Amino acid sequence: VQGTSRAMTITIRDNGKGFVRNDSGSEGNGIRNMSLRAEEIKAAFRISSNAEGTYIEINFNPMSNGHTYFNL
Repeated sequence: VQGTSRAMTITIRDNGKGFVRNDSGSEGNGIRNMSLRAEEIKAAFRISSNAEGTYIEINFNPMSNGHTYFNL
C-alpha cells in the first residue's frame, strides 16, 4: 500500500501459477467483487495473470466524494 491524501495504490502480487481469466462470467465472485468494490469508490482496477503469477493494482483518491477511506 502506497499513498498520500490524494492518491492511494494498493498492489497485490503473487508468484503462483496464475490463471486464465474467463470472459463467460463463470470466474466466480472474487474478481467480480473486487471490480465492483473498486468501481464503488471510483478506483481504477487492473488485474493481470500469467504462468509467473497474478498482479492486482487498485488506484483511487482516498478523499473522493468527501469520504475518508484511510487516516493518512
